[in-house]
Amino acid sequence: MTGAPFTPLFPPLLLPDSHSPSITHLPPELRDSIYSLTLLSPTEIVLTPTRPLSCIFKQHASAPDENGPFVRALTSLSQYPSPIREEAQSFAYVNNTFRIIAGGFEYLPVFTSFLHSVGERNRLFLRSIALMGHMYYLSGQGQTRELFELLRSCKGLRRLEMSVHFYHLFE
Repeated sequence: MTGAPFTPLFPPLLLPDSHSPSITHLPPELRDSIYSLTLLSPTEIVLTPTRPLSCIFKQHASAPDENGPFVRALTSLSQYPSPIREEAQSFAYVNNTFRIIAGGFEYLPVFTSFLHSVGERNRLFLRSIALMGHMYYLSGQGQTRELFELLRSCKGLRRLEMSVHFYHLFE
């Protein structure tokens, strides 16, 4: 080998002067690749409430084991600075299907609780959700109206599957 100068195949990644490089300094294509590896579930994400009127959801017992890392990654986003959190959450809500199972709880409060927990901004990004519930009671029009208002705020929604008592469709 001669004394020829080394020429890199790719230009160096130039980061702004900072003592702590951030994912936000990476090109969008690379960030999307990272989000795909950490936040894109191969199957739908199946969640259930931890308590009847809780905005806290956990992985449902019937959920596939491969869901676990994605649920943990999504819930851990609250630890990150706002720009990273917002970008990652929007990626997750656009690219995953969420199945909410009310289980032994009355379903209207569970469904509205989930949509509230997602947050107003992230409801815009929800693309695919399934709301599954079987415990029905005559709750009055208020809860049904609230659910439908929250669903209307999901502007990006392309797929909605609901299992509810037919009475709620006519309230």
